[in-house]
Amino acid sequence: MIAHGHVLCGQVPGDHKIVSVDDEADCAQLIRTLAEAHPSAPLWRRQRPCLLVYAAHFYPAADDTGTLTLTGYVRHLGLSANQIIHVPGAGDFQIDRIEGAQEPTALGAAARVTKGDSSMEASGPGLVVFPDPAARDEVIRENEADPLAGEQTWPTDMEMQEAEQQDKKKRRLPRGTSEYQAAWITEDIVGEGESSEDDEEEEDAAGDDDQDDVRSLAGTRAGTEAGGLMSEFGGDDTEVDDMADDEEGSADVGVDLKQRWREQQDDVMFPDEVDTPRDIGARVRFAKYRHLKSWRSSGWDPKESLPREYSQVFAFQNHKRAHKRCGTIAAAEAVGGPEDCHGVPAGTYVTVHVARVPTAAAAAAVARGELPPLAVFGLLQHETKLSVVHFSVRKAAALEDPLPNKTEMLLVTGLRSYTAQPIFSTDEPSGSRFKMERFLHPGRQIVLSVYGPICFGPLPVLAFLRGPDGSLRLAASGTLRSCDPDRLVIKKVVLSGYPVKVHKKKAFVRWMFFNPEDIRWFRPVELWTKHGRRGRIKASIFAPLHDIMQNLRYFSCGASVQEPMGTHGTMKCMFDGFVTQQDAVCMSLYKRTFPKWPADTAAGSFC
Repeated sequence: MIAHGHVLCGQVPGDHKIVSVDDEADCAQLIRTLAEAHPSAPLWRRQRPCLLVYAAHFYPAADDTGTLTLTGYVRHLGLSANQIIHVPGAGDFQIDRIEGAQEPTALGAAARVTKGDSSMEASGPGLVVFPDPAARDEVIRENEADPLAGEQTWPTDMEMQEAEQQDKKKRRLPRGTSEYQAAWITEDIVGEGESSEDDEEEEDAAGDDDQDDVRSLAGTRAGTEAGGLMSEFGGDDTEVDDMADDEEGSADVGVDLKQRWREQQDDVMFPDEVDTPRDIGARVRFAKYRHLKSWRSSGWDPKESLPREYSQVFAFQNHKRAHKRCGTIAAAEAVGGPEDCHGVPAGTYVTVHVARVPTAAAAAAVARGELPPLAVFGLLQHETKLSVVHFSVRKAAALEDPLPNKTEMLLVTGLRSYTAQPIFSTDEPSGSRFKMERFLHPGRQIVLSVYGPICFGPLPVLAFLRGPDGSLRLAASGTLRSCDPDRLVIKKVVLSGYPVKVHKKKAFVRWMFFNPEDIRWFRPVELWTKHGRRGRIKASIFAPLHDIMQNLRYFSCGASVQEPMGTHGTMKCMFDGFVTQQDAVCMSLYKRTFPKWPADTAAGSFC
């Protein structure tokens, strides 16, 4: 029995008494224990006021809004008229005033209010509480973005001249080459590997520990957003992002379920591996990706290359300190009386007047009729503002279908419910960055990241999938982790190739790239094999210059140019140890990913 008691205590939180039921007397003792036990409310309910609504009425105004009256008991904490309340199905609203209401009593029951009970007199029909205009909370959803915050000053003429001089590259041309002939020689012919200094730089790029840990694959002109690269190839950032969205999740409705099963199995067997596209260059497809020398120690600025939506969200310098302060304010408002806190204590029967409620939003609350009481929660300070919210969840055991990244879900917390398309990431207790997961695998603890209103934990969450007929299926359950826009969710892709010819530490690798331009572009990135070797791409083949310039009708000369091998993507690689043909050569690239911005961020969208 002691062993079973430990198991039950681990599953049911709180301090409970274990009772044996071996005979009739024990059964009677169990019944008495259940009758006398008072279940305690969870912490997230105890730190917020709640109004159990038994009656709701709507009084329309001249426009498409009106006044919604909610009558019921105040529970948990005292309700302040300065607080924002959340009406399920309607949204977040300010309180216009709080009036005392006549408490309903059973037929024939004696009056329970005595003349000397001042607390009950304060909750009678004569009670009217108005908010304090100076201390009243505002319904603020989005942050006001400064459109000039990201502007850069135009460079001066001197800076432009210096930049042009730096861009000019010194080219070594064959003797006797005229100015007209030199104009036909492209940078691809003479710009790669002519000087020994370039070779030394390439050696340093692969093996030096003193180099920069983070490399932007878009180059210095393009920056981390790859703007220069996309303008060079005639594309834009939107097209690249669309292709990335198609790859990282099959959340569209038209995707076959069997295809999702295959993608999930591939993600388990070959995590993060993707195929290099053939219809578009890898340097264009992966323009926004970068290489990290060390996943743990390489730097990554959380304020770097943020999307435009990040200017509309709120963030805390210290989330725990803000939570403690908001809880202290709510507790102080709950203790005082109507004169000093502009509210009513818990246990009173009141009517809350909510002004400027849209007619369509109020219909959901009024149409409940004889349904169970509606729970209207008073929100803590800042709990109407948008931020990036993270939930730690686990996939439901009853759900067997694959659940890809960015699947549309109905997230139901203790306070509100809203539809979102979360991104999945690993749930690690420590670390500065977290790897994006393409599927919600069973048995794993995963973090869901969404744009949503700020909420303070502990707070439960249930994630539901909505069927074609409107039915709901439980997909995952968990708790609130944090509200932190600076949490780095990194998408990792692995490009793989296979050695077709091996000689000691050298290998000729194919199927990673399909043109020499991509090989040159990704040349600084470190390679690794599944057997633990490290290496780099090496310029290996020396071609006579007259063979390269034959199509340009140049004269032959004895100069030689160092080029990455192969016109079909074959490249020569050097590793730190012996390589076998059974091995696979891989390249890791990383990019920060963000949740999808909600289609509607109005006050009634998160209800």
